[in-house]
Amino acid sequence: MRLPSWPRDRRCRWLLAANIVAASLAPASGPALAQGSCPGISPSTEPKFVISRLVAAGLKDADQIKAANYAYQAALHLAVTLSAAWNVPIDVVQCGQRAPNVDGSDFAPDVVRELNGRNVLFEMWGNLSTSQAGGKATAEGLVVTFVFPMLKSGPPWPQTARLTRAFKAKAVPMKDMFTSMFTQGRHFEVFAAVAFGMTESRNNRFDSAQKALCQASLALQQSRGDPIWSDLGLDTKTLGPAIDALLQNNIDAAKKDTSYRGSLTSPATQPASGRICPSA
Repeated sequence: MRLPSWPRDRRCRWLLAANIVAASLAPASGPALAQGSCPGISPSTEPKFVISRLVAAGLKDADQIKAANYAYQAALHLAVTLSAAWNVPIDVVQCGQRAPNVDGSDFAPDVVRELNGRNVLFEMWGNLSTSQAGGKATAEGLVVTFVFPMLKSGPPWPQTARLTRAFKAKAVPMKDMFTSMFTQGRHFEVFAAVAFGMTESRNNRFDSAQKALCQASLALQQSRGDPIWSDLGLDTKTLGPAIDALLQNNIDAAKKDTSYRGSLTSPATQPASGRICPSA
């Protein structure tokens, strides 16, 4: 589905929404499946979020449909927000038959290469369970653009990011379970901005890349103390320098491109503080 632009003043915190869109992906393995079971993943220039059916335990058929709709609406919010921020149309692709293993082992190099070649920013899946008191949700995702360069290093293959939330105090309505996952932290804003920034840099759109990567840097800086990072098994002390390195790589690539006429080649790009993004 192609999304229209959205006025920037309506940007909402659904940037975080995709982490149970992450709870909505479920593919079968094999490189041919990206096209075979999901024709929407076409080779086009638009960045894409890929989502599919939610694996929901303990839910009736009607509630399964509701769960999938909550996840899809979350993806739409995220895509509309980022589409407005970056002035780029973003496709949201539903792949109901794709179901990666929960440990991410299905993402062998050939699958990652195909997804990257089809401009998939990230693929997300997971499960939701209401079979226990309070309920439990697990979301996983593979940031394709980020792990693609790692393929040259050989095994082990890139690992997925996993987030689990157990709601123990009392029974939680399914919609609230999604909202809780989406609004706790800015992790997916960081993931999405990094993925898009790297894609733009590879396509020689250096100014757009810098804007997205600076957005990721700022979001990370503002959320360093959020426990969601440790829940994901990620250390902000290493993520920050990693994003800074991507920013510097983008500037270096712009300087080497003889056709580039933007501002990144100017010394003024580097503030006196030494930080590439002054507000981060």
